[in-house]
Amino acid sequence: PAIKLYGKWTQNDSRSVPIGPTVAFNVIRHDNSVVGYSEVTKLASLNHPPLQFRSGCFCNPGACQTALGLTDDEVYDNYVQGGHVCGDDNDIVNGRPTGAIRVSFGKDSLWEDLDALVTFLQNYFVTNHDNSITTATDTNTNNPPNPKLSSQTCPITITELYIFPIKSCAPQRVPRWTIDATSGKLSFDREFALVDADGTVLRLQQYPAMGRITPRIDLIQRQLIVTVPPSANLTLPPLILPLDCHNDNDVDVVERTTNHVKVCGNKCGGITWGAAQNAADWFTSYLRVECYLARFRSRDR
Repeated sequence: PAIKLYGKWTQNDSRSVPIGPTVAFNVIRHDNSVVGYSEVTKLASLNHPPLQFRSGCFCNPGACQTALGLTDDEVYDNYVQGGHVCGDDNDIVNGRPTGAIRVSFGKDSLWEDLDALVTFLQNYFVTNHDNSITTATDTNTNNPPNPKLSSQTCPITITELYIFPIKSCAPQRVPRWTIDATSGKLSFDREFALVDADGTVLRLQQYPAMGRITPRIDLIQRQLIVTVPPSANLTLPPLILPLDCHNDNDVDVVERTTNHVKVCGNKCGGITWGAAQNAADWFTSYLRVECYLARFRSRDR
């Protein structure tokens, strides 16, 4: 199956039992491992149309523990050893899910809403040849490899390639891309991030509007171009920022201020970027939260 349902919807007599219009589930890979709810919700927010799920334990840890079949010791270890707390992205610990995904339907919901959900799950997690489950980023190191799959040899084709110039914002689809010789990663992928006044990197889960911020790297012009869709109350022109600072004393290009940026609780070095173009005001006016654009320093990445 593509998903694992929880609650009364799993009962054979569910139609005869009054059930609310909410469905809790997890997505399952072809090797029966669970796709973390954080990964699913982030992909859903970038879907067209965007989908918004509730994820985690839904403020009901007892029912969550029962549905997931976790023992008291496992819940305790998730907190003490895995560092899992309510509201974080630590969705898989020791190969077991720490929460689930919930979708809710109301009086204003349409058939198209359900169809969009099914289409999203099919496009991202279901293969075409045998209805097994796959993911675009099957990189969870907590899940042991399937020996049957690892023993098979088959050609691998990259059908689509995306980079995320600004962490948690919309991706940029590219036909081909360069690799950073030092780090071995895609050039400019998650090179930038939006940081609040406390130095904490903004996350898509907390600010869903970040999914509508579309950055684009122009390698020829050496520019970062950022756009957002217009709304009834706000229309912002494209924000165009340079990728290079040719002179450390050129404060008109970039404000050379080093900050301690916190990503998932860990501190790393970053440089505020785009001061001359008022980038901080641009992002702040759109997200309605005080923030600035930071670029990670290469020696800290």
